[in-house]
Amino acid sequence: MRKRCEARAGGRRLRRKLAVEQLEHRALLAGAVVINEILASNNDLYRDYDDDDTDWIELLNTSGSNVDIGGWFLTDDQANLTKWQVPASTVLAPYDPFLIFASGKDFVAPTGEMHTNFRLNDAGEYLAIVEPDGLTISSEIAPEYPPQFRNVSYGSAQLIDTTVLVSEGSTGKVLVPTDATVDATWTAPAFDDASWTAATTAIGYATQGPENIVPGYTVRMLDVNGGTNPQLNNTTEALALVDSVIAGTHNPAEYQLGTNIVTTGEVADFGGGEGTFPNTQTYPDGTASTALEDFLVEISGTVTIPAGNWTIALGSDDGGLVKLQDVTFSSKSNSSASAANEIRYENPRGHAWTSGQFTVPAGGITTSLRALFYERGGGDSFEVAIRAGHFNNSVNSVDWTILEDGALGWDVETNAVPPIPPYESLIATDLEADMYDQHTSAYLRTRFTVDDASVLDTMTLRMKYDDAFIAYINGTEVARSNFSGTPAFNSTAAAARNDSLALTYQEFNLSSDLNLLQTGANNVLAIHAINVQDDATGLLALAELEVVEVLSTNRSYMANPTPDAANATGSIGALYPPTFSVDGGTFTSDFNLTLTSPDPSAAIRYTNDLSEPTENSILYTGPISITVTTQIRACAFRTDYVPSEIVTESYLRLGADLQNYLGSGQAFQSDIPFIVLDTFGQGIDASDFKNIAFGLYEPTSAGPASFADEPTLQSRAGLKVRGSSSSGFSKRPYALELREDYSDDDDAKALLGMEAESDWVLHGPYVFDRTFTHNAFIFELSQQLGVDAMDTRFIEVFNNQDGGELTYGDYFGVYVLIEKIKRDAGRVDVQKLSPQYSTEPEISGGYVLKIDRADPGDTGFNAGGQTWRYVDPKEIEIEQNPLQQAYITQYINEFWAALSSSTFTHPTTGQPYSAWVDVAAAIDHHLLNELMLNVDALRLSGYWYKDRDGLLTPGPIWDFDRAAESADGRDDNPATWYMDIEGVPNLWKRFFVDLEFRQAYIDRWVELRQGKFSDANLFASLDNLIEGLGPDVTTNNPVEPASMTRDTARWNQDPRNGSNYPSGELNGTWKGEIAHMKAWLAARTAWLDSLFVAPPTISQGGVIMPPHTVTLSGPAGVSIYYTTDGSDPRESGGGISPQAQLYTGPFSVTTTTLVKARSYDPTHNVDTPSANPSAWDQSGAGIVDQEMWSGLSTSAFTLESPPSIRITEVNYHPRNPDADELAIDPSLDDNDFEFVEIKNIGSNPVNLVGTQFTNGISFTFPNMILNPGAFTLVVKDPGGFEARYGTGLNVAGVYSGSLSNGGERIVLLDALGAVIHDFQYDVSGAWPGRADGKGSSLEVRDVAGDYDNDNNWRPSQEYHGSPGFDGVTYTDIVINEVLTHTDPPLVDFVELYNTTSTPIDISGWYLSDSSGDYRKFEIPNDDPLAGGGYVTFDEDDFNLSMGVDPNDFSFSSAHGDDVYLLQTDANGEFTRFVDHVEFGAARNAESFGRWPNGVGELYPLVAITESAHNAPPRVGPVVISEIMYNPPNPDGPGGIDPDDLEFVEIYNGGTQTESLNRWKLLDAVGFEFADGTLLAPMEAIVVISFNPDDPLNASRLADFRNHYGIDNSVRLFGGYSGKLNNGGEDLILSRPDMPPDTEPNFYPELLEDEADYDDDPPWPTAPDGTGKALVRLAPDTFGNDPASWQPDDPTPGTVPFHPTGPTVVDRRVLYGNSSFADDAAIATNKFALRPGASATFANYSSYHLGINAIVVDAANFPQDPTLGDFEFRTGNSNDLAGWSLISASSVAVSDGAGLLGSKRIRVFFADHQIENEWVQVTVRATANTGLTAPDVFYFGSVVGDTGDSSSHTLVNAFDLNGVRSHAGTADINSPYDFDRNQLVDGADFAAARDGHTNFTTAVKLITPVLLPPPPAAIVWSPSSATSCRTIEARSIMREFPERRAVCAAGGPLITAESRSLRSHPTAREDANTDDFDELLLTLAESRLDRER
Repeated sequence: MRKRCEARAGGRRLRRKLAVEQLEHRALLAGAVVINEILASNNDLYRDYDDDDTDWIELLNTSGSNVDIGGWFLTDDQANLTKWQVPASTVLAPYDPFLIFASGKDFVAPTGEMHTNFRLNDAGEYLAIVEPDGLTISSEIAPEYPPQFRNVSYGSAQLIDTTVLVSEGSTGKVLVPTDATVDATWTAPAFDDASWTAATTAIGYATQGPENIVPGYTVRMLDVNGGTNPQLNNTTEALALVDSVIAGTHNPAEYQLGTNIVTTGEVADFGGGEGTFPNTQTYPDGTASTALEDFLVEISGTVTIPAGNWTIALGSDDGGLVKLQDVTFSSKSNSSASAANEIRYENPRGHAWTSGQFTVPAGGITTSLRALFYERGGGDSFEVAIRAGHFNNSVNSVDWTILEDGALGWDVETNAVPPIPPYESLIATDLEADMYDQHTSAYLRTRFTVDDASVLDTMTLRMKYDDAFIAYINGTEVARSNFSGTPAFNSTAAAARNDSLALTYQEFNLSSDLNLLQTGANNVLAIHAINVQDDATGLLALAELEVVEVLSTNRSYMANPTPDAANATGSIGALYPPTFSVDGGTFTSDFNLTLTSPDPSAAIRYTNDLSEPTENSILYTGPISITVTTQIRACAFRTDYVPSEIVTESYLRLGADLQNYLGSGQAFQSDIPFIVLDTFGQGIDASDFKNIAFGLYEPTSAGPASFADEPTLQSRAGLKVRGSSSSGFSKRPYALELREDYSDDDDAKALLGMEAESDWVLHGPYVFDRTFTHNAFIFELSQQLGVDAMDTRFIEVFNNQDGGELTYGDYFGVYVLIEKIKRDAGRVDVQKLSPQYSTEPEISGGYVLKIDRADPGDTGFNAGGQTWRYVDPKEIEIEQNPLQQAYITQYINEFWAALSSSTFTHPTTGQPYSAWVDVAAAIDHHLLNELMLNVDALRLSGYWYKDRDGLLTPGPIWDFDRAAESADGRDDNPATWYMDIEGVPNLWKRFFVDLEFRQAYIDRWVELRQGKFSDANLFASLDNLIEGLGPDVTTNNPVEPASMTRDTARWNQDPRNGSNYPSGELNGTWKGEIAHMKAWLAARTAWLDSLFVAPPTISQGGVIMPPHTVTLSGPAGVSIYYTTDGSDPRESGGGISPQAQLYTGPFSVTTTTLVKARSYDPTHNVDTPSANPSAWDQSGAGIVDQEMWSGLSTSAFTLESPPSIRITEVNYHPRNPDADELAIDPSLDDNDFEFVEIKNIGSNPVNLVGTQFTNGISFTFPNMILNPGAFTLVVKDPGGFEARYGTGLNVAGVYSGSLSNGGERIVLLDALGAVIHDFQYDVSGAWPGRADGKGSSLEVRDVAGDYDNDNNWRPSQEYHGSPGFDGVTYTDIVINEVLTHTDPPLVDFVELYNTTSTPIDISGWYLSDSSGDYRKFEIPNDDPLAGGGYVTFDEDDFNLSMGVDPNDFSFSSAHGDDVYLLQTDANGEFTRFVDHVEFGAARNAESFGRWPNGVGELYPLVAITESAHNAPPRVGPVVISEIMYNPPNPDGPGGIDPDDLEFVEIYNGGTQTESLNRWKLLDAVGFEFADGTLLAPMEAIVVISFNPDDPLNASRLADFRNHYGIDNSVRLFGGYSGKLNNGGEDLILSRPDMPPDTEPNFYPELLEDEADYDDDPPWPTAPDGTGKALVRLAPDTFGNDPASWQPDDPTPGTVPFHPTGPTVVDRRVLYGNSSFADDAAIATNKFALRPGASATFANYSSYHLGINAIVVDAANFPQDPTLGDFEFRTGNSNDLAGWSLISASSVAVSDGAGLLGSKRIRVFFADHQIENEWVQVTVRATANTGLTAPDVFYFGSVVGDTGDSSSHTLVNAFDLNGVRSHAGTADINSPYDFDRNQLVDGADFAAARDGHTNFTTAVKLITPVLLPPPPAAIVWSPSSATSCRTIEARSIMREFPERRAVCAAGGPLITAESRSLRSHPTAREDANTDDFDELLLTLAESRLDRER
């Protein structure tokens, strides 16, 4: 959980007044349902149904009655009030909070949990709950909530006064009623209870009760742990002991008992995984598989047995007996001498069965049963099973049944005494004497006083009860539970309630009953306690009644969020954490550490003892002297603020011996990475993680890892000892957990190139694995097989455990850093299993399990005859959901039922066991363990996993220390099966009883021996692995790695000189250990080879000239069978296939042929690890353990390789099924329509036999011919494919697997294994998005092109693709121009263009902006579109209702959008995508159009050209001016990295300085300019691949400048992500637009410039590696036109074009008469507002003297300007005509002082002359200026505003709080220093206070425009009814939504301008439907008056 400092206080704080001002415009409580609390930054604090930590919103019903909010809306978009609709019938109870997750998932979980389609922005945004009309806002936070902090909620924090009226210990009166005398009156306040008994709560009783008969057994467990006879040696001794204990004659001196437990049980099955049956019960002591020795368990009871023949069996480890008192056994199996009515096994044994047969006569019998087992030592198990009929002793879990009540008609029962209820200690007034076995009810009356009932806001009743209750307040019922009907003195509960539930309060909200309370003492809480029956063992009634008075409510921050509960006390704000002056790491000399808080009013508290800081920790008052190893943890506190998160830094003092290692004068260094662990003197054990410091040092290109360098990573971490036997080694293994400063997990840190995660294993090879490689080697081999395994890295470790200096004495040697096995995308990649998942498919995965020893505190579970342990989720987590436990248990049991049956199929369903388990993975898993002879394999660290809808799969492999001839001893002999040296779980034994599994095992071995398991690959893999120990570490280099030498010296574990396996390689060196391991592996593989019939050899396959002769050869004395049709010569079951031919001599092939062959030897007896298969034989016939067949040999003969076939179409993410398809098969989903299309592009037929997909999907083609030009298809689901595409297509077959919707690699090989295709399709970048579930498939453009290149793929124009046919590209009708950003009066439009000369009928076609619904706007019937003609559709057509109709649409100007045009057939079904365009954010009134017209891509145009030939693209004014994308290597290897010489030059060709805040380079590379970056007119800047400001890049920066000969005058920025593609790609420069009103924190990315360069013609080719750059010819040329560029020598920072005419270069505000002098008084964060732009905080000043000076920098003015060359006007509206003309005081000109050496012109005004308004500055076009047109700009003044809102300029409490929070020194750009005296102080507070404004007096955020020419008069006619579709009408409907319905219904004509309404806000607010028409006339007339 995230850590935030806790503010601790001594006691409960009540009635504390918070200094929180009422928040203005942030709370609207218009309705009963309010937004009560939000958490917008949830970090592992609260989790949803999917176990994700998503945002949430809490609603509160503030009314006194239920409110159904079904159909209401939640929204975070002020322009879209209907963004997410609450599901129907969602009822909020009175005063009840209701939680909705704002997760963006948009679904309702099976639990009812709701998720919106949006997430909350932690930077702040709008939020509202809206009533069903979509207009009425019930509650909103507007304009936005403030910035949010991690795990801090925000909402209506309440200051409350809580009073507990009744509680435990309260006194009252109680009566146990015996009749109905008082039933009608006893609850009333006036009732006289003087005669009742005085009582103290709780009331009730708890007793044991009499013995009862219950189903099941009496179970007794005895454990002997001492005495003169401390062992149980046989059944006779065990029986005598239990008899003596029962009789009371037990002699403790002889048998000292450690356990003596008697309880009841239901199932006769104990003992973990040792037995035969699943679902084993725990022993009476609570253990599943106990470690006890010399103990016994006895079960006894009475059984009723039906008539018939029966067999009963005892399964035990060790001995035991079963005795049926009145039964005579007719036959016994495996039984010792015993009485006729018992079966017995006397002596110790491993788990085995003893059985007896008997017959029960007609009518059945009832008799006593007694069974017991004893355990002498070792394993333990106890099972009693029955079977109808007489059978031998072969017991299995399929045909036999564990004995329990009801099993096979047997009844089992025993006598039991119920336990005393657990709530006995709660009872203060005992009613047993009056109630037990007599009455069921008790009446309790408790009087209480209420000071003032009128001020109370909530009331809560909490009850602990058993079994039922009814509560009354002052005579009125307020709550009841577990009772229905009319209460009476003899009422009984509806059902018995579990006693344990009574220990926890159940809460009841009684707020709606507050009216029942009376001020004063005359109040009564009456409780009717009710039992289920009069002889129940207990009754409990304990009430707590609490009321709350809300003293005040403000929207505030809450450090402790309270979802679904009353809000906590709030805080004004939340603090940011302190900063440290020195980063953590090692240090060599003393230093002072400075801590700083961003809030100068905050107090910093810190600790140096590893503890978390609190408000009572050390107060920081000045620098901290760091002289020794220290960890500092700090936190900021301030009264009424949420404390900051904790920040931690660790400083480790480096000892002299590591500073000067071995006297070398250098710090310690290593060729491999090393880590530092500092425990600060804490003892590290296996109990729990301890907080430590962690540092990682890595080698670099400059040299080894060294303490002289900064660590690659410095972090907090957790450390504990791990392992079982290895935990006792001196060189201990550790579990390592990386941690954030504020968290126990940091999943974002990646170590040494491995996947980012928090959990790691530090494995220290020590005693057993002297090579250090076993785990790393086998993990690598597993990955080569395609079987996931954990990644590893060799490291060295320093472990400082004493808290002192870090010295060489802390060296801990060489470790292997291993990824921990856990569920994660980079580890075990299975779906997350949320605790709430209870139904399929979610509950079906992912589980990570293991067969292993239990982790501390875990018991595991039993399934499939095996004990399993939970890994992920952990046992404590999965216990929260018994359904998940039941699911995985049942799944494994079903698998085991199939595997253990005689046919290897499920006895009920008939499915093979492969329906439950991944057989191929099981074979690979076993082979990997067998190869290494891992002595712990399968039975310990045996991991398994199951993904959602996936199969149970063994793996990942783990723990190979004791393997490959380690020092263990059991793995010495390479010529033995693992199963012959260790017992393994039964399921692995059972696999090898299956003949088909054994043959598949042999086949896989033979296959692997030809590749990954070949000796050559095994040795090469080991050699590659050990190179990780240093740059020169090879087996041929005799020098030992320095790291190994250090490890040997540290631990005195020398490499061996000999072992039990005499390889001759061991020579006391580590290299000798490696050579010895290779020798052992070679012997191991040779022995395994020898076990199986050798496979035949087929003559060399390949490309042939027919006829071609094929020869086969094999071992002497065996037959060879072969096929030529691709089938297997071996038939399932081991027979010879009918297609197989006996090889008698060479044969010929004449076409592409796949030959498969096997050797056949019916006399061969292979020694597979079948583990005594006769033990598994349930038929009695025995199993012949013979593998007559060899592994499979395959050879392909082909006429060409690779063949002339190509993938031409991939449908990886089909569109969802439609209604017609679902009518065919309701189970269809999108995946069922997947296909891959293959075409023969050659001129000859191709036999596809043996051609196979090996990645992405799996499929091997049969023997089939594909003719030239023909297609074939492989499909996912034949039924789904046929439902969509019909019959008659050439489908080759059905593949396994599925094409990933996220992109993946597809590999297609021919029969020879030659690669036909190996490519990766994707869904990101420029890959066709329409193929990603939107209705198109992927079609290749050029079969000879690059399949990895997204440009070589197109989305199919055919709807759903074109399987079996060539896709067609149409260009007849195109979407030619789109207008998307349309401030009124403009409207969005789409222009279509007919590129042909022929008319085309487009009626019935569809336009849409959404791939989710293509049927939005149907083009009406009209004349065909003429050849070369245009037609435009606008919002008159597709958005008439302004969004009321769900099919209406407009375009997103902020985020970009799509337009789809689809053609339909005569039935209205889609046939093709005619066109589809995508576009990004747009400027207002700027359209996107194709350039060149009709054929090019879409670009922003210089002008709107509706229904006409498109205008050219807009260019700049800021442009990409030079690109160096492929610099040559200047000085060869070892010199400057050529990538460091890449650059992109950006040039400002405009006339004003541009602020580059939020400007970005996109696509080809990624870079965002830092805030405050300015680009002056005519200036060029350069963006490079690395960060030039990083001191570590100093040498790279010098190389760059020297190489290009540039000095510091050229400004460099960087580094960008990615790399400029040498082959060309799209490079985009974007500028931000102003945030939309609905998303004040989102800045749209507008296209400023683009260069989609290439290294092929028509682009210049010389820049591709020759040293030339791509240089733009002029700043006004189109960047995507190759003709705009030329190759030239690179000149970063210098452009060949500079404007030479008169230009205004820059415009600024100057703070005259401030404490800043001269140019230092220029505001560098304020920019001129230009015509057409909207004002922001960057355009106005908050200076207390107003605007008293401005600065204009001008280039090339002919003369110095005077005041006459300027004009100044002031105003505060968009109506510029009403602004006032003013005069300036003076002007001063300084030559060369401006930007780029321009003139600096300072214009001065009087103080306060321009204050709280705008000034328009016009630089006139005069002889002095030389301008050809006036230059107009604006600055504003708002005294006291801090810029706290982007939507208004109000000066209010937020600004006052801002000043208070930032007191202290200030720079020129401080938003809080209004008087610019470089201090934020009381004077600034006064300025904000005195400048307080409201919406009427506030300065407007203007959008100045040039006055247009006078338009025609506007006339409105109420009688006309034809023009609801005019621009003016739509504008008014936007302003007044209520008019939409009038217009939609054909109401009166509306033709007034919305711009008029916008300029008359008062009129807007006053407008309504009654005076709407008159208002329009008035506005029109007022405009005409102005124009006159």
